[in-house]
Amino acid sequence: MDYRWVRKAVARGETVNAEILSLDGVIYLALINDEPLKKRDGDGQAASFPSAHAAGRALYALGLREGMLRHHSPYDEMIGRGDDGPPPAPLLTPLRFSAV
Repeated sequence: MDYRWVRKAVARGETVNAEILSLDGVIYLALINDEPLKKRDGDGQAASFPSAHAAGRALYALGLREGMLRHHSPYDEMIGRGDDGPPPAPLLTPLRFSAV
């Protein structure tokens, strides 16, 4: 999804699901309907942000007001859990986006 598509979808009143995906603690991606938000420069790469707050500000500027923060837990790997069980569920936290 690109910035233009998101703005138009919000203006039309379409349902747009926004998530901020936490990667490595210092890289955050914005997901729109489970697809990465693309950079504005049109090179087709996913836009990355230095914090969940920065990603939320970008989503707010597109007209979105709320979404979820998705964080995958590394704890099972840290305590030596094997691959024989189900994968751990991600932590989902509701967020309100803001301009500041």
